[in-house]
Amino acid sequence: MKSTLTAASLKGGAVGALKTVSTVEALRRALEELAFAGEIAPGEPLREADLAERFSVGRHSVRSALQLLVSDGIAEYIHNRGVFARTFSREDIDDIYVLRAAIEIEAVRLARERGSDHEHADAALHTLRQLPADSGIREVVLAAVAVHRAIVAEAGSRRLLTAYDFMLTELRLLLAQAQSASADYNPTAVYHEHRQLVDDLWAMSPVDAAEHIRQHTASSIQGVLGSIGYLEE
Repeated sequence: MKSTLTAASLKGGAVGALKTVSTVEALRRALEELAFAGEIAPGEPLREADLAERFSVGRHSVRSALQLLVSDGIAEYIHNRGVFARTFSREDIDDIYVLRAAIEIEAVRLARERGSDHEHADAALHTLRQLPADSGIREVVLAAVAVHRAIVAEAGSRRLLTAYDFMLTELRLLLAQAQSASADYNPTAVYHEHRQLVDDLWAMSPVDAAEHIRQHTASSIQGVLGSIGYLEE
């Protein structure tokens, strides 16, 4: 995939934030959004000199921004080689979804114990339902991810949601890489799938709800693996 890392990318996006945040933070956000948009190829080298020239910033700012991306799991540092856009192994993918399922299972249990009526999930579902039929895959996937995040929010646990958000950074990047090889999603079908998921999680027994989350997660893993070619191995 050809990279679109240019000074125009920064000026057209996060550069406005330079007035209110540091250059390092603005650059981090710009690179992060390009990664989430699938516009930086997995394994692409992120060279300080190139980025400094393209974004018209100092190399020390680029170095600091790259360190933040590495700590966030969006880039990876390889000794004696430099910083590269993150790639995911089969083990990485399985691990991300194991964590996602574990948090969602506990969140649903807590939400039901506190008598949640899944209003956060309903609001996210409404947004998903309003997507135009010709919406791009990225827009549909992000709306579906927002439904899952809203399910976790139903638990009312700030720390649980913080842990989920940290996992979502990696998941969003993984999905961006998978989307580049996927056919378009039908937003109506995705809405109905997630509407049924939410209804079932609040109607089933806790044991069955947990198993339903595991099955939904397993299906999601298969879709991602197929998109990025791991099923061919």
